[in-house]
Amino acid sequence: MLEALGMNLPTLTTALLVAGAAWGSLKSVVNDHKNGGCCGGCGGCPNAGNCHSAAKES
Repeated sequence: MLEALGMNLPTLTTALLVAGAAWGSLKSVVNDHKNGGCCGGCGGCPNAGNCHSAAKES
């Protein structure tokens, strides 16, 4: 069991780092959305007319 774990340690470490980065990115996007932030530019957004920043500029 420990031998198999030792052989796959680099793969497991990489998988955990990728999963952690994905989790952090997703959490950041969700927190920004909850706090009224944008996820990017409004150029291609179908809700650009309903955006909080567009409402403030009017």
